[in-house]
Amino acid sequence: MKCTYDDSNLQRLLESLTPDARQKAIKGALRRQARRTKEAAVSSLRATGINNADALSKGIRAKIFKRAIGFRVTAGSGKGAQGMHTNRKGKMKPILRWAEDGTGSRSYRKRRFLVFGKRHNTGAMPRLGFMAKTKVLVRGSVTDELRKEIINSVKRTAKRYGCK
Repeated sequence: MKCTYDDSNLQRLLESLTPDARQKAIKGALRRQARRTKEAAVSSLRATGINNADALSKGIRAKIFKRAIGFRVTAGSGKGAQGMHTNRKGKMKPILRWAEDGTGSRSYRKRRFLVFGKRHNTGAMPRLGFMAKTKVLVRGSVTDELRKEIINSVKRTAKRYGCK
């Protein structure tokens, strides 16, 4: 059975709104869907079992595009302390970015009394890929849910501005 959706009423409703009200309605729907996607990313991060996942989950952010219609959910990007973790020495480290992509093997060479000591391995961080898992998890449902959110948001905004 093939279903078709008649959105002529919705198109007329959108045309009756002012451009600002139309933009607010669409941005509100995008915000709600971005929040749901962010929550899925946070639960995927916590499922990996990484230490301090609650604190690290604050670095997962949802960004609504200003000039285009859409959003993105990122881990560990942004200015300042967003997505960064303070280590025991008080330095800020991009742990979320490292956890997503993993790191190569690292080594350290200690300097003591102007003589370099022997190199020793400090290990590698395995790739957790929690954002890739979130993308696979959410990919099929985002479009349908976003369509429903936009319809509800436009109806709500139209009601607020006096349309019936």
